[in-house]
Amino acid sequence: MPIERHLEFHASAEGGLAEKKDSWAIVMDSDCGRVWVQHRWHHVNPYNGVTTSQGETLHTVDEFRKTNDGWRLRKELDAALKDAEKKLQDALRDMGIVSTEESGH
Repeated sequence: MPIERHLEFHASAEGGLAEKKDSWAIVMDSDCGRVWVQHRWHHVNPYNGVTTSQGETLHTVDEFRKTNDGWRLRKELDAALKDAEKKLQDALRDMGIVSTEESGH
């Protein structure tokens, strides 16, 4: 199952020392066509430099749209989804799986 992580469609760093870093990216399984939104974060205590929280989660696109971040990042998400779909269609066309007529070219 080839998993492809697309470039981040949004990243943020908050605090004077950028102690709260979050990023969101599209992740796609090209075998089955499933798409997720990946959220990665790394938060550090600015006073002692100790990591307080870090990790990553995967959400379905529908789940992500229902979150506060999903609402706030909806335009970036839509653009990233269109870009990921175009890349997938181009790759399929290049492999001869989709004809140019089917892909709209």
